[in-house]
Amino acid sequence: MLRRVVGVFDAIYEAADSGDWAKFVELMGGVFCKRDEQPIRPLYQEKVNEV
Repeated sequence: MLRRVVGVFDAIYEAADSGDWAKFVELMGGVFCKRDEQPIRPLYQEKVNEV
């Protein structure tokens, strides 16, 4: 299963990196895909401003 996930990630990364927006959207599940159904999602890390 991990190889399949890595393969999907690699394909999404390549589409995004090359600017192939149509392929990227298709690999992410299409324009009507819910965010929680997308194969990958960005990782957000919050920064705390120390005063």
